[in-house]
Amino acid sequence: MHGEALWFTGDGTVDTALVVARTADERIVRAVVDVPAPGLQFSPLELLAVRGSATGSLRFGGVTVPERRVIAVEPHAGWADGDGLWRNGALGLGLAARCLSELDDERLAARLVTLRDELASADMDGIGSVRARIAAFALQAAGIELAAAGSPGCSPPPPGHAATARRASC
Repeated sequence: MHGEALWFTGDGTVDTALVVARTADERIVRAVVDVPAPGLQFSPLELLAVRGSATGSLRFGGVTVPERRVIAVEPHAGWADGDGLWRNGALGLGLAARCLSELDDERLAARLVTLRDELASADMDGIGSVRARIAAFALQAAGIELAAAGSPGCSPPPPGHAATARRASC
């Protein structure tokens, strides 16, 4: 396997990754790859926030994937990564839910449920706009939680201070 995955999260914290690749003969292969693996190189991204996520790119330089680790092979024609689009939207919902768990706001909680329902029922034509609304809402929820937490939300919590650690994680 040769190529690059521009966005990979969890270097040093995960031991396997699901990889989706396109072959030279226009097929899509889904496979489980060990991380790290011979021929696999991680390059960290300089992120403004969530540096602890160990996010960066993966370069595949001759990574061998045993047949038993291949999950599916399908034609590329007509293929779209709807599952990936859904998961990215779900990440924003998770962030918003975590931030809102510290607040008691029925209006924001209802908006979260509405966005969850929209993501669950979105088709390929509409999923992009739903993901955009989720991202905007996640940013709003994080800002509200940061304002509610005050200065502890902007700095690392002191060791052993669980309530501050919860707020700072948002």
